[in-house]
Amino acid sequence: MNQKVQNLIDDTDRLDEEIEESEDFDDKIGQHVDLINHFVMYKKTPARTSTSRLATGPPSIAIVKLPKLELPNFCGDYKDWTSFFNGAVTSNSQITDSQKLQYLKTSVKGDAAKLLTSLQITEANFSTACNILRNRYDNKCLILRAHVHAIVSQKPVTNENPKALRDLM
Repeated sequence: MNQKVQNLIDDTDRLDEEIEESEDFDDKIGQHVDLINHFVMYKKTPARTSTSRLATGPPSIAIVKLPKLELPNFCGDYKDWTSFFNGAVTSNSQITDSQKLQYLKTSVKGDAAKLLTSLQITEANFSTACNILRNRYDNKCLILRAHVHAIVSQKPVTNENPKALRDLM
């Protein structure tokens, strides 16, 4: 269906603009959903009194346009688990847990993505998603086995040229 629509558009520059606008719109929707979730969570908690702030409204939340992160994808290969999971998202304290979960869900593919399909994007579900992935892929024995298999299955270098050595690395 998308291909039919793309074939109807003659101007590829305009198509690229439409795609970019669509991505920006999706980002704005995600930000508004986060604001709504924060507001709902605030309303569910009992009112707190403080000398520095009256408990009359939701806490102020800065709306920031996040830079597009080029995150590595994780398809369930144990060799990639450690470098994937200890990446930029899980340790970034400047974004909310629901934003982290959004990034996490867009970077997992295949079997790993299937584990997270039922999780809605909420603050609480980020730790749930991390636990699900850790329980499945943070297996030291299987990670070691995958790395050893990758080393053992390397093609031997028959002639010492730079390209062959780079491929080996």
